[in-house]
Amino acid sequence: MNEEALKDAYGLFTQSGYNGTQDEFYTLLSENAEAFADSYGLFKNSGYNGSEDEYKNLLGLKKKTLVNWLHLLWKRLKRVLRPVWFSKILLQRHQ
Repeated sequence: MNEEALKDAYGLFTQSGYNGTQDEFYTLLSENAEAFADSYGLFKNSGYNGSEDEYKNLLGLKKKTLVNWLHLLWKRLKRVLRPVWFSKILLQRHQ
């Protein structure tokens, strides 16, 4: 996965009205063919010359590898655990 390309694709998608997080964008592209096609079109219009398959490879969407799966899992866990962790710290400070 090329993190810089993912950031660029996310930026283009948000400029066209998308308001989700980058993690949600990645999940959307991996699960929604229409969203993927729209993202590919935006990326291509911005100067990308590769095929759809090359774009999938660039963003790490081509194969559901263990590494990609663990990467997504870690990002989702951080989103869930961060509020719990902060609330525990705040409770400890006020005791």
